[in-house]
Amino acid sequence: MAAWRQVSWRRVAIALVIVFSAMYLIGKAVEREEPWIEARRICRDTPGINLIPAAPPNTRLAQLTGDRPEFFGISIQTPWRGMGTSRLESNVVTIPFPDSHAAILLFKPESGQFERAMWDRVMLDRGSAAKSTSFGLMKAEMEVTPDALKWWRSRSRNEAASFLLELKALKLGNARAIYTVGFGELRGFQEGDPQFAPYRVRLDLYDANDLHYEILISQTKGSSPAISQAEINAMIASIQRVSSDSTQQAP
Repeated sequence: MAAWRQVSWRRVAIALVIVFSAMYLIGKAVEREEPWIEARRICRDTPGINLIPAAPPNTRLAQLTGDRPEFFGISIQTPWRGMGTSRLESNVVTIPFPDSHAAILLFKPESGQFERAMWDRVMLDRGSAAKSTSFGLMKAEMEVTPDALKWWRSRSRNEAASFLLELKALKLGNARAIYTVGFGELRGFQEGDPQFAPYRVRLDLYDANDLHYEILISQTKGSSPAISQAEINAMIASIQRVSSDSTQQAP
């Protein structure tokens, strides 16, 4: 009887070891696939997440003869006249052009330090390399696709790709195109094509000092484009720093 009990307890101990080992392995497998599962959700909610930057279909610079507003120490030439009353907040201004059914959201240029610091913290916690510039981080965001995540890759590598995918989804929204742009003193990325609904374009531009210029151009009414690609190119090329932090239309 004693021998039987000894064998039984040994079997129980072995069974418990097997059960807890299996539970541990299953837990690690689920933990490993969490970023991959999150990437699938992003794919479902963001139709253009598989896009990668391409050259714009038109690199010509249009001749712009519209108003030239100045805000946050920069000026930008537009193709429209009849600028309406701008709504200025702490770090963003809405510039309407009622007659042309268009509007610009111009954000105060910034270093991108917060977003880069957030990325650096995520990566350093996982022993991965940090992005040295804001432009480098934006480039990584725009170029990442769900294919970067694989169930068999390390969790840290998948988490890095998943983090970039989340940032990319926030930038893209429902845009169906990403263009690499570089005109004048700025380079960066354009999310959205002005020739296709919803006729909205986002510009993430950087100067030689890694300063981030964020501009949204949108149609406010109607069912036709408010701006062409050549006009967007010319607007980018026209952006200049001004000596004073003016908040009114330039003459």
